[in-house]
This record gives sequence, C-alpha cells and structure tokens, in this order.
Amino acid sequence: MASRQQFLLTSQLQHLTALDQQIATLDAEVERRLAPLAETQALIESHPGIGKRTAEPVLSEIGATVAPFRTPEALAKWVGLAPGNHESAGKCLSGRTKATYVGAQYRRMARTKGAKRASVIVAHTLVVDLWDMLYRQ
Repeated sequence: MASRQQFLLTSQLQHLTALDQQIATLDAEVERRLAPLAETQALIESHPGIGKRTAEPVLSEIGATVAPFRTPEALAKWVGLAPGNHESAGKCLSGRTKATYVGAQYRRMARTKGAKRASVIVAHTLVVDLWDMLYRQ
C-alpha cells in the first residue's frame, strides 16, 4: 500500500515539476515578445491594482497604442465592459482591495449594487484609466 502511494505521489510531483518548467518557458517567451513594449508595460503597471500578470495580456491584446479606439468607451465596449453588460465570469477572487480609489469605489458600489456589479464597474474604471494612460502616454 505504501509503495503505491509513494509511486502516485512521485508521479504527481513529476507532473507538477513539468508544469512549472512549461510555465517558466511560457513566461520567458511572453517577456521576450513584450520587451519592445517595456516602457508601456511599466506605465500600465504603475496604475494601482494592475500588476505584471494584468499588464501582459492587456498589451498582448490591445498593443502599445489605443489608436484603434477613438474613445475610452470604445475600448470598454471592445473589452466587454460597456454599461448594461451583465456577464459574470463566475470566478471567486480575493475580496481584499488596497486602500486606493478603485478599492473605495468597489466598496461603495458593492453596498448599493452588489459585489458582481461593483466588480464590473471597477473593471470599467480601470479600462478607461488605461485608455487615458496609453492615449496620453
């Protein structure tokens, strides 16, 4: 019985090690491809609530310029955060927010509109802020 459990644990650890190596390879490739946009990535990451793992897909999807989007609302609509969009990803993320404007906005909106709608409102605010940051550099 113990040898079977040891075999299964060893197998699972090997699988986790392989996944960690694959993640490291993918991280290196993303970093290499986004290297020309390092300055823009740093600008995006300077916004409270946006870190490396959020800035990377933003740059990958919209690029370093928001020229295709004439207004912040156009970008928000493209992202799927236009007013009246009642979709939910169904993910449970940490409810803790930093002491920032968006954190205060979330708490204020959550009291009156509920947590899910407050999350969408805050996400919309972040998208509009990103548009302004990228448009004005």
